[in-house]
Amino acid sequence: MKNPRVLVLSGLDPSGKSGFLKDIAVITALGGEVLGSITCFTRQNDEKIDSLEFRKTEDVIEDIMKLEEPSSVKIGVCLPELVPVVRKRFPSSIIVWNTVLSSTSGGRFMEPHSVLEVLSIPDYVTMNTDEAQVLGEHGNSIVTGGHEKGDIIKIRYRDKDYITRRIAGDFRGTGCAFSSALAFFLAQSGDIGEAIAKTIEILSQILKESENAVQPNKWISVHGLKQI
Repeated sequence: MKNPRVLVLSGLDPSGKSGFLKDIAVITALGGEVLGSITCFTRQNDEKIDSLEFRKTEDVIEDIMKLEEPSSVKIGVCLPELVPVVRKRFPSSIIVWNTVLSSTSGGRFMEPHSVLEVLSIPDYVTMNTDEAQVLGEHGNSIVTGGHEKGDIIKIRYRDKDYITRRIAGDFRGTGCAFSSALAFFLAQSGDIGEAIAKTIEILSQILKESENAVQPNKWISVHGLKQI
């Protein structure tokens, strides 16, 4: 089976704990082929974001204009105006948008009103419970419950809850990892129920091998490159 091809459009976190570098690490750990372009540059650490600089939408589009259409697209932090342009450029690709409104340290990434204007365009939108309270839940929303308390995490898509046990630890980059793995599994099968279930399973395995941040490299060192 040919490796799924996933286009990643997200921001650069120099620490590698989230964003573009994390997306690449997760998808390649699963055996996917990654195409990509950086949507913004940040200077940040676990405590704060010092700066955020978005690239112009036309520059990002110029990067990807001549690429073959990927099976799926994972979009992270970006200027929301990019989303409809990507949809037009790749009409048959499955688009997953991780709507990161703010960082764990509280820095604002995207404005809710701008996100809402284009929220119906992606096939699927992943958001945590805090973001769901701001943006609301829609037919394409997948709400991850990692920010809630308790030993059980619920991932909700429409009228179905996917239940998993919480892995002990304080991890950074779980939202990026979840949406990237989801884009990979959707590129593989196109079935959203199967993709969510596999994403939950594989992310749980990765977290068991990780410390403080999602670390696919540690999981690879134990299990080898995954072919699912």
